Amino acid sequence: MRNELKIALENRTLSSFGISIGTGIMLESLFEPTFDRYDESREIPNKINVDKYNIHYYNIFTLARNVLSAISSTRIKIDTLLNNNLLMQTVVDEINTIYELYDGRKCEPVLFIPDYTKLYREMNINKDGSVINNDYMVREYILKHLKQGIQSINMSLSVNNKHILKRNAGKVMITTHIPVDLLNVVHNKNLFLLESHTGKLKGYTEFYTKLHKIGKLNLEVFPFIEEIVFILGDKAVSLPMKLAIRRELHKVAIESGWSSYTSKLVVMKHIMKNDILRSVISEYKKNY
Repeated sequence: MRNELKIALENRTLSSFGISIGTGIMLESLFEPTFDRYDESREIPNKINVDKYNIHYYNIFTLARNVLSAISSTRIKIDTLLNNNLLMQTVVDEINTIYELYDGRKCEPVLFIPDYTKLYREMNINKDGSVINNDYMVREYILKHLKQGIQSINMSLSVNNKHILKRNAGKVMITTHIPVDLLNVVHNKNLFLLESHTGKLKGYTEFYTKLHKIGKLNLEVFPFIEEIVFILGDKAVSLPMKLAIRRELHKVAIESGWSSYTSKLVVMKHIMKNDILRSVISEYKKNY
């Protein structure tokens, strides 16, 4: 089975730069490809001058997820992938390839290694369900093999017992599929999300796209703040609350005229006037 896994990883779908397609597509927005693009007809959504940014954070769990999603073989089960160090070796190889692209650039690539253990507890108080899924298992796998793999990583590291990035007055990019990472915009005002798989660059007012959907309701009425992430969920760390509560939040947002630009001060003022939402947030803060 190890040989079969090795072959599956070696034959994963690659794009520019010789790395997994999701990560490769993202890098096409920053650099000229060093290998043939997977889809030459795909229009690159935005060409970014990487030298205008101080730091580009890469969430290690996102890079691992992108490797897994590039494996086409349906015969390789997730538990098989996570029972040896082959995946970690592949992730480390891709990290070092990414690092080399920034040679001579003003922007520093930094590998972000957060630990969401405390957040899992805080963000899921009084919620039904479980965050234990394939994505969660991948994160646990990376943490388990990190000590061994980290010795081979050339990129600068940001190891954290939560999800907090250092304060930075300049422009900062982050590539992550874990939406709570975007809450760092509180103390990094010029934080931008560079999405893998799409290569789109998103600012704060587009972070609402990472919230858990409420049926077909428009999420553009929500600014991306901690309390809203807690109620709506983010499909990674925070489970969504019951539908009735999420609909109540949307109703308040519409009635109060919120948008993705609305300040936290205004949002909390309206939430605390609503009996249902006030109770939910008060319980959350009590256990925080």
